[in-house]
Amino acid sequence: MDSKIFQDFVKNLDRPLAFVDVETTGLDYKSERIVELAIVKYSPNLSISRFNEMFNPGIPIRPEAKLVNEIDETTLVNKPTFKQRSRHIYKFVNDCDFAGANVGFDLSFLKHELRRSGINVHFDNCNKVDVLGIWKNMEPRSLQRAKKIFTGEEADESHRAMPDIASTISVLCSQMEKYDLPRRVDLLSKMSARVEDLSIEVLHKRVNSLTAEVSSMKAKDLQFKFDLALELAKTEQDFYKYLNKFGIDYRCVGDELRLSSENTTAIANSMHLLRANFSFQFLQDAHKSRGREV
Repeated sequence: MDSKIFQDFVKNLDRPLAFVDVETTGLDYKSERIVELAIVKYSPNLSISRFNEMFNPGIPIRPEAKLVNEIDETTLVNKPTFKQRSRHIYKFVNDCDFAGANVGFDLSFLKHELRRSGINVHFDNCNKVDVLGIWKNMEPRSLQRAKKIFTGEEADESHRAMPDIASTISVLCSQMEKYDLPRRVDLLSKMSARVEDLSIEVLHKRVNSLTAEVSSMKAKDLQFKFDLALELAKTEQDFYKYLNKFGIDYRCVGDELRLSSENTTAIANSMHLLRANFSFQFLQDAHKSRGREV
């Protein structure tokens, strides 16, 4: 890329910038594999290094992935595995910031392939420039359409890794010119944050965090209803009635009262029972009378 805009941008780099694109067997980085990896690395001295290789993933390529990348297993039979090339790949990108189109997707696969190869790597402290993120932030969409809009050129529809990088670089150059963007990778990384924040890996973390938070809230709600039943009940029979009313099931195990409701479990505070003068014997008898194992 001999654009003066791009050359000025590269000259301002603090460290190499690697444009990355992967083609994969599917969308889930935890279970799918990379079948093609392309990297074009620009250094501040304007030198360019390239890596482009296909891999035998050891698993079938999903039909929907084949429709996108048009790669067939038969072309990969004699290719090396990613692990066989992992050390070289790691050395190639270890000192880099990254750029791409939805680059969070590519880095999620790259990171987990390296980790499966025994290389514990993370890209948390790297700048990540994402042309789709910049586009969405500047004009609140696919790489092919972006290239058509920003360069007036038709993108290569084959959706292979190296042509995708060429399109990505063309789009970035046009974006820097059209939006008068800073020629600094750290600022472009911040302007790309929207898509990066929605990468598959980050979404997994958010889902796991929300799941844990919801479970905690359900457990607190279960305990609250249990305490409320204790407060409202004047007799043990009343207490039993309120447990049923609140949809709380229970199981007496030793000196513990284990509560459950809607796939949520909690252990009741036995001191609450003692203060209310309710006996575990009553709960055990009631449980047995309902034909359940204590």
